[in-house]
Amino acid sequence: MKYFTDEEIFEALETIAGSHAGITHDIIHRAIERIRQKQKQIDCLHERLSTAANIIGHNMISEAMYD
Repeated sequence: MKYFTDEEIFEALETIAGSHAGITHDIIHRAIERIRQKQKQIDCLHERLSTAANIIGHNMISEAMYD
């Protein structure tokens, strides 16, 4: 099974949306926008998680140095 990137999937959906008018077109564009919003949320949470992990790691090292 071939792996498709998000952008490849978006391009395919845009092609399908271009050949269909009306509600199908609107649903596809809403789906694309929803996926992009969710990806932004995931990226934000990943950044916060990385920051928290770095802080926890530094705190553990500091505590270990003083024990």
